[in-house]
This record gives sequence, structure tokens and C-alpha cells, in this order.
Amino acid sequence: MNITLDHVVHFIAETPQNIVDTFQNKGIHAVAGGSHQSWGTYNSLLYTASSYIEFFAIEHDEIAAESDNPLVKHLREKIKKKEGIGQICFRTDNINNLQQHLHNQNLKTLPIFDGSRVRDDGKRIQWKMLFIEETDPSIPFPFFIEWAENDDIRLAELKNSGFIHPTLENSYIELIQWPVPDYKQAARSLSPLFQEKMVINDAMQITQITAGKTKIQLFSEDGQESLIKECKIKISPPLKNGPLYVNGVVYE
Repeated sequence: MNITLDHVVHFIAETPQNIVDTFQNKGIHAVAGGSHQSWGTYNSLLYTASSYIEFFAIEHDEIAAESDNPLVKHLREKIKKKEGIGQICFRTDNINNLQQHLHNQNLKTLPIFDGSRVRDDGKRIQWKMLFIEETDPSIPFPFFIEWAENDDIRLAELKNSGFIHPTLENSYIELIQWPVPDYKQAARSLSPLFQEKMVINDAMQITQITAGKTKIQLFSEDGQESLIKECKIKISPPLKNGPLYVNGVVYE
């Protein structure tokens, strides 16, 4: 399965611009994203070289309430309880082939969704999304994205437009630490996706998935013996003036 980490979705209850201000006040380049008009949501973004963090919020709840997009539904449900990492997204260059591969692994998927948003500079960004049909909503299945533009064109445009800042253009997301109800159950559910890339570490009480240069550590949020106690995203090289606590997540 040929996939690459695309982005981490951080669910927030305040305006995305407030997140931009929080990072910029620390000298870290974050930018306004735009509105998903048909979903009733909007976002802001922090880009590294080839992946990013999306700060995802409800803009118009009456529209979001009618959306059939699983990510929007998840946002509306989780944000009532707490802010923090909502889902992780992997990038593919052929979402139809990926869907067939998942079906071959006996994983049911929802129909492929079309997505778009209008950036503050007026450019419309388009993509396709694929979600696994969840049998256990407590397990954080990733979702998948195929951008309308190929990576070379898309990333070059993001650099030229100032979204990927020179201070972050050689950086990457090194580590994601994410609480789940039960790290062993997470391993059982996610094993069809990440069999050879997954390690269970009972000493640390984590399930670790390796995706390229990124390590994703799922730890039991109520585990008394867990050596990991907080939701964290670590960027390499480390963020200037970090660590920084932002709406339920520690950024380093």
C-alpha cells in the first residue's frame, strides 16, 4: 500500500485565526487556510516540507450538522468533550486503487468524497477523500486523500505562495503521540493497514506505527502505567521557541 503521511487534523473549538496568532506570536509560521463551504467548517495550517497540521473548526454549525462527511461528524462529536488530535490523513496518488486494496484486506470503505475549499487568496483547492467504515468509533482509523494537483506542482505552489515558510521547508513531523482507549485494541483494529509497520511495546504501553520518517505512538489514555501522559506532535528540527501547548496538544 503506497501511502505517505499527508496531515494531522487537530480539532479546535476556537477560530483558526486564533491558532495562527498563537504560533506567530512565538515566531512560528502558521497560516489561515480557508472555508469548506459545503461542510460548514474552516481551518488554519502549519506546513512542514511535505506534510502539515490542520487546525479544523466549525464555522457554521447549521451546515456542519447536515454534512455527511465523516470527518465533520467526528469533529462535531469530539469537540463537545475536548480539543486535540482528531484524525491522521495519508496521501495517495491513486485513491481508486487504494480503495480496492482496502477491500482486498476485508476493510469496508465509504464512497469516495469530493472535497474543496477556497483559500483566503481566492484559489480553490480540490481533492478526493476515502474513509474506512468504522466498526469501533473509539479506534482512530486514518483517512486518505488524493490531491487534484500532483505533489511536485502542489508543494512548489505552496512554497511560492508563502504557505511553506523557508524556516520549515526542510522540516518534517517526527513523532505523533495520541491517546486511545486501549492501545492493544488499537493494534488489533489497525493491523490490516500497518502489519509490517506496527510494533506493540508493552513496557511503554504503546502501539507504534512507522510511516516514512514519522512515528505514531498510540497510548492508553487511562493507562496508569503508561510512560506517555500527553498528546504531542514533535517536528524535526524542533520548533523555534517550543515546546508550545496549543488547545490540547504539545508542539515541539
